[in-house]
Amino acid sequence: MKSLALAAALLIGATPALVAQPGTILSGETKTGELTADSPVMDDGSAYETYAFAAEAGTAYVILMRSDAFDAYLHVGTGAGASFETLYSDDDSGGGTDARIQFVPTRSGTYHIRANALMQGSYGTYTLSLAPAPPPRPMGPPIALTLGQVMAGELMHDDPVRDNGSYAHLYSFAAKAGTRYEIVMMSGDFDTFLEILNAEGRMLVQNDDADRGEGTNSRIVWMADTDATLQVRASGLSSAETGDYTLLVREVAPVRLATDGILRPQQTLYGTLTGNSQRNEEGRHTAVYTFTVGAMGQSWSFTARSGDFDTYLQIGILRDGVLTELSHDDDGGGQTDSQIIHTFQRAGTYVVVVSALQPGNSGHFTLRANREE
Repeated sequence: MKSLALAAALLIGATPALVAQPGTILSGETKTGELTADSPVMDDGSAYETYAFAAEAGTAYVILMRSDAFDAYLHVGTGAGASFETLYSDDDSGGGTDARIQFVPTRSGTYHIRANALMQGSYGTYTLSLAPAPPPRPMGPPIALTLGQVMAGELMHDDPVRDNGSYAHLYSFAAKAGTRYEIVMMSGDFDTFLEILNAEGRMLVQNDDADRGEGTNSRIVWMADTDATLQVRASGLSSAETGDYTLLVREVAPVRLATDGILRPQQTLYGTLTGNSQRNEEGRHTAVYTFTVGAMGQSWSFTARSGDFDTYLQIGILRDGVLTELSHDDDGGGQTDSQIIHTFQRAGTYVVVVSALQPGNSGHFTLRANREE
């Protein structure tokens, strides 16, 4: 079965001898077509027809393909023929064996739809419609979460959307000052995205991949400064992703870190992670350095490099040994090196944390701090 997930930058070629000129479809129009043995075919041998349409950046579109003759499959992308590049694909989101894609283009221009059969040798008539997406429902008041209790949810096509067009649900929980919370969002249907907001809706922290770039689950560990009602926004990473998910908020005991030294601007530190190094909450060897931001609005860059392990960087605030993260990075420094560039909203003392991406890894590293002028 073809993948139902978002296929970013996947090159899908067609048999050159059978590439046909694309038809066109307008927003608000429904086309009737037919897949035959003479239709061009995908690399897997399944037949398709191509339709070009003009799209405006930031406008949400719904594409629906229906057929009683075969299991419909849709692709939306750029380019034509052998240069076609899939941005989104779908099998059964239209109900039954029908396909449906809702997407928000980031650029205005010409896009192409491939009206495709799921299986090789499947032929028959179909309808294809293109229309503006209906206005999303407003977010509405948040749903209260119970600490330690798993909340099950489902993102659907008529749900409220974030600015990037991804569907979202809003939750809340009562946080106590000095208490550390773990928030986990899990799904086998889509790549999750998790945010913690204050009562006014300002984003405090976010996470895409709980496993540091691997998997599709999201995890945030957060310690509240004051008693407050915090909001949790659970969504897909990309626009139009739907499916089931679970959400859990619970109190967790803090892992207390100690500082290993002081890092000054325009300084390079040479360090080593060993089997005796302190470990963070995920059990990874870790080194912690303090630095001082002298004024609000200062921008700093931090780069960690190692030939021995895949580095991971965090910056944040250390209170009684407990880290509240402000930003993190895995490979922003190139290959397995890490880099963070951050503008600080307050003067004060902060920490930068160097760790090995994989538990048990150790070795030498360098850490460079630059204060941007």
